[in-house]
Amino acid sequence: MGRPQEALRAPGAGFSFYRITPSGKAAAESDNEQLRCRYLVDLLRLMASSGRSVREHELRQFMPPASLGASIGKLVELGLIERQ
Repeated sequence: MGRPQEALRAPGAGFSFYRITPSGKAAAESDNEQLRCRYLVDLLRLMASSGRSVREHELRQFMPPASLGASIGKLVELGLIERQ
């Protein structure tokens, strides 16, 4: 039986790099109404300030795993970040 945290992660989680898209940069600089959740805003601004691709493992330092997974999924769905 796996550890409880493994069930929360998507397959291959922790080994993915994400980068912000041009529309994500614009959203990070403005008050985007699509980003109602504070986790989404914080994650997007963190990625905008990094200036490079960010490994999911690094992002786990700033957010609980379940919230991080949901936030990444939503930002990818909105086209504000992309998996690299």
